[in-house]
Amino acid sequence: RSYFAAYHALKVLGDVSRGDLVLVDGASGGVGMATVELAKAMGCHVIAGVSSESKAQFPGQAGADRVLVYGRTKESYTNFKVDAKQAAKELGHSQGATLVVDVVNGELFDALVSCVKPLGTICLVGFTAGQRPIRPGLLLIQEVRV
Repeated sequence: RSYFAAYHALKVLGDVSRGDLVLVDGASGGVGMATVELAKAMGCHVIAGVSSESKAQFPGQAGADRVLVYGRTKESYTNFKVDAKQAAKELGHSQGATLVVDVVNGELFDALVSCVKPLGTICLVGFTAGQRPIRPGLLLIQEVRV
């Protein structure tokens, strides 16, 4: 089941291709790990986000190019945003990720919007951190599809 959700996010909704950059949060869980593995198999670069250092090894072992910790506070989400943008540049994607696969949602969502390139896509797959209203103005400014 996890691979179905990951494939659907990557190909059906995200339409990723070889060389695209995929950012996935919740990357140590079932859907997150499946997303890392499938995106790498499709030839994409992958930035994986996890909530704690103790979970960081798993997406790295699955092939993620970078593994970043987003933590559980607004301050750590801001740091994650900065780190993800830097990692995207280092991977050759100065405008940001082609696709963000969001398994977490909650307060992390706003930071993720800032990591997507203009006309990129955010695919909502879950809400392990709870749901919160999406601010349309933020999406408009970033020119992001959800």
